[in-house]
Amino acid sequence: MNKSDPTGEQAGGSVAGDWLQFEGQTVRERLVHALRYELLGPEHADEVLMQSPATRYLAGMLAPRGAEMDPVEDDQLEADAGAEESLETAVPVSRTLAPSSIGISFVVDADEKCNALQIIASWGEYEKVEQPLTVPLEEANEVDRDEDPNVTIAKKRRPVYEWRRIPHSVQLALPSLAEGRSPPVSVGSDIHVEWLVRTVANRAVISVFLVNARLAPAGRRAPDEMWLYQPELRVTGDNAPFIARTLKQSEDSLPDVDPDVASADLVYRKQYEFATGHGVAVDWDVDSALAGRATAVWTNVLPMREVPIVKPWGADDLPPLDMMKLGQATDADAVAAMLSPLLDAYGTWIAARHAETATLSAGHSSVAHDHVALAEQCLSRMKSGLELLRSDPIAFDAFCFANRAMALQREASVRVLRSRRGLDVPSFIEKKWRPFQIGFILACLKGIADPLSEDRDIADLLWFPTGGGKTEAYLGLTAFTLAHRRLRGDIGDRDSSAGTAVLMRYTLRLLTIQQFQRATALICACELLRNEDPNIWGEEPFMIGLWVGGTVTPNSYTDSKDALERLKRDEAVREKSPYQVVYCPWCGEDMPAHNYSCDDDLERTLIKCSNRECPFSMTKSQLGLPVLLVDEEIYRNPPSMLLATVDKFAQMAWNGRIQSLFGRVTKRCPRHGFISAGEAHPNRHGETRGWGRARVEPVQKMLAPPDLIIQDELHLISGPLGTLVGIYESAVDGLSSRTVGTKRVRPKVIASTATIRRASQQMRALFNREVAVFPPQGLEAGDSFFARQDPASPGRLYLGVFAPGKSIKTSLVRIYAAMLCRALAEYEATPTTEADAYMTLVGYFNSLRELGGALRLVDDDVPARLRVLQRRGFGPRRLLYEKSELTSRVRSSEIASTLKQLERTFSTKERGRYPIDVLLASNMLSVGVDIDRLGLMVVTAQPKTSAEYIQATSRVGRVFPGLVIESYNWSRPRDTSHYERFRHYHDTFYRHVEATSVTPFSARARDRALPGVLVSYLRLDDPNLSAEQSANAFDPMNAGVSRVIEELVARAYDVTERDDVRTETEQQLKNLTAEWKQWTSPPAVQPLVYTGRGLTAKDPPKTALLQPMEYRGDRGLWQVAGSLREVEGEIPLVLLDPIEELQ
Repeated sequence: MNKSDPTGEQAGGSVAGDWLQFEGQTVRERLVHALRYELLGPEHADEVLMQSPATRYLAGMLAPRGAEMDPVEDDQLEADAGAEESLETAVPVSRTLAPSSIGISFVVDADEKCNALQIIASWGEYEKVEQPLTVPLEEANEVDRDEDPNVTIAKKRRPVYEWRRIPHSVQLALPSLAEGRSPPVSVGSDIHVEWLVRTVANRAVISVFLVNARLAPAGRRAPDEMWLYQPELRVTGDNAPFIARTLKQSEDSLPDVDPDVASADLVYRKQYEFATGHGVAVDWDVDSALAGRATAVWTNVLPMREVPIVKPWGADDLPPLDMMKLGQATDADAVAAMLSPLLDAYGTWIAARHAETATLSAGHSSVAHDHVALAEQCLSRMKSGLELLRSDPIAFDAFCFANRAMALQREASVRVLRSRRGLDVPSFIEKKWRPFQIGFILACLKGIADPLSEDRDIADLLWFPTGGGKTEAYLGLTAFTLAHRRLRGDIGDRDSSAGTAVLMRYTLRLLTIQQFQRATALICACELLRNEDPNIWGEEPFMIGLWVGGTVTPNSYTDSKDALERLKRDEAVREKSPYQVVYCPWCGEDMPAHNYSCDDDLERTLIKCSNRECPFSMTKSQLGLPVLLVDEEIYRNPPSMLLATVDKFAQMAWNGRIQSLFGRVTKRCPRHGFISAGEAHPNRHGETRGWGRARVEPVQKMLAPPDLIIQDELHLISGPLGTLVGIYESAVDGLSSRTVGTKRVRPKVIASTATIRRASQQMRALFNREVAVFPPQGLEAGDSFFARQDPASPGRLYLGVFAPGKSIKTSLVRIYAAMLCRALAEYEATPTTEADAYMTLVGYFNSLRELGGALRLVDDDVPARLRVLQRRGFGPRRLLYEKSELTSRVRSSEIASTLKQLERTFSTKERGRYPIDVLLASNMLSVGVDIDRLGLMVVTAQPKTSAEYIQATSRVGRVFPGLVIESYNWSRPRDTSHYERFRHYHDTFYRHVEATSVTPFSARARDRALPGVLVSYLRLDDPNLSAEQSANAFDPMNAGVSRVIEELVARAYDVTERDDVRTETEQQLKNLTAEWKQWTSPPAVQPLVYTGRGLTAKDPPKTALLQPMEYRGDRGLWQVAGSLREVEGEIPLVLLDPIEELQ
């Protein structure tokens, strides 16, 4: 508390009632003021502290020269390492010196008048004054460090000190722009301002520094009186003298050879950087009249930057794109009347951009023309989609079905979300498409409906900011695909009335499980529509399956039954649990394990809602929710839509039954479903209590393979995982293809991401397709017609904390405690949904090592600090009831419960059902959590990539203004660089997204994956090679083998465009087939099987073709991965100086 101010008025804070009150119109503004008050100060220009300023504040301190760091701050934030361990190591604090200067660099014209630039240096010093009054120890200033004030120490009397702040501010003119370094200019007692001028062409690059030149005493910590606090350098000038920093000589320079960089240069051409900091962040004032000029630049210890929200847009006067009205349209003309205004508005916008290209510089004009051309191509494809609805009655009916299904899904999703949060459900729920969603659907329609269309071989990439609604766009395409498949009838020798139509793939189980809830609501809607008219939509139910890697879900019906029995006895099930749906996706009713049942006749795990009014309740539906969660049940009942993790597809080589997902079935059982050649199934079943005798009959036709493949979060398919996915995709693509007439038709591929670079190279490497990005970029970063920055709405606010000399542990304790304390104060004052958004603090970490250390802080140090803040009057004491973790260490059975708990608000908490106070998460959070009530995040250290940073921080601020606090690790140079360029980085962080690397046909990738790809393709494609013992029936002269080799070799060349890769791939495949044949019996002595699973000592000896990648025994001939995550671990490389090594 500021003792010198009896009225209680503080800098940003005042006493009202029991706690300090802070200025601001919104909760977020007041939280920011509170954090600045707590971490930087001053409380008042002439404040008087009752404790050391070095203890009271965290950031903004300049030490005397030679001052060593406090060894107490050498406590690293680390615990046991895990799978996501960072390879970076922090510099020990005790080996470094405390910073004694800050600086700022900027650019002006070399002929600028020297007296036009004014430097203002300001800082605070604190005078330590002993008071005559003495008090007991527990009331003295030292107690208020980071210790628990409730801990009682033996009382003794000791002196009390005050620290009185003395503000300083000195203004001086820059006397000359002559090149070189200036002598120190004294602005205080051993406090200097220095500058350095460098001339580049006709411009002067100037660096100005504020230096604490006092010498620290040797062998002990420098007294607080020798330090400078709250330092700032401000440079101003007449006529906006500051020029934007750029590496280009002129805007007329040729565009960058990298098209992504050239595009970024164009769209961010108005985002200028006028200064960069040295040991500090910077800010500036832009001249509104002169483009590329600033009137002032200054340092900023706690920088803030609000990133505008990018909102879906189309045009201000567009009519609403109502899903139900589109679904109930009587003819295509009615649909065209509703959609044509959107296409017309887009055409008008493109024409305006085309005219704008004439006003651009030569360096940007050619790139701008390319952007406009891509937009015109996009519009043409949208028009083709609309024309398809006019000319193709099947496409029109499927489009109407998709709109009705999405309307029902939207209504159910809103109803469930609001009811689960304890909010009133409105009588009318708006069901509208966002313009970009329906635009993307129109652009993709022809490629799905017409297998012979050129669009079929285009991979469409939906590129839109996180939280914009990408999921609804591809769910709409999913519904269209399901309906079109049922209406079109059989194509050739394939049955379209059943089977898997859509493969939707994710990289992480968390993302898959959460999206599974949303997709299930759509399938429920489709199934309700099918039941209304089965004559049109078929007798086969629409179903969805969850097929994930690891041990998340059961592999067999027996595993599922055993797990449910244990769950119903309240026993913990850590692995292979079918309990993945925790609430009904249609009505929101909680679904405990007792809602799950097992039908031994069908060998099915059934999930039925307990709400009698729900159409999927046990009284209204025989099979309950149209959901499959067990691998064995998925193979027998190929779901209409399959959600899977990419790593699961490595199982194709190990399990012949997977072929049913690609339509390769041979029989059908009245009880159990479709049977593939990879399953040994009895030909008949005897009578049971619920079923008569049943006979297994051969099918007349195999099922049609998937028509649509959806890859979400494309940016995650990179590195070693992306390389393996890319080469295994060769088999997936081939198995999903079919012949129409004389053409080999592949599935349609769409993907989505919010952060991508070099998309064309990545899509070619992964899917062997050209890419079309939707929506195409405009001429500015904030406007692509379908997406536009909204400056009128509050964006996501980023705030940087950089505390040299303090451990990251100390920083986190101070930040966490301050935010948790003030969030509660705001919520108690006004318990609104806005205040609730900041009650759950999300802590984001780059490694499990650091996250593990933070768990201890949240349990011990943060609660202690909260008690200190309460005693100081900063806010109420907060008890942390629920602290959760969301990382790869968490078992899959707990993830769904954590997500469910995150939905709870503090207004609906009750005993035993508390919302989460603190959630500590790793990069799993950045690709899977869509909880729109979250508003507060603290990021510990700069994430490894900009894509991860954008993805992670976009998880907060979906509904209410988001606040992201970045706590930088000052001992890491990369963190320091991001802090020093804080403003410009956040203005342009999409352009900093790193390029991904995918090399599926590199030599090492072929060595590791080609045997598995070859076995996967051949085993699942040919029913004669599917069964475990069929490995011995391999014949390299078979026409199917030759076709597979030709396809793989052609793909290797298409992806790499290298003749040597084509030749080497072909030779490797031929060598593999020769080895395979050599191991069959005859000529080999022992028969060949694929895996040897199920063999006992009593069975005749057999040779296994496949060996697990991690297995080091003599069983198995080819090492084949069981998961695409079985990649070689990364190792750090240290480059040694060869001269030093010789010495």
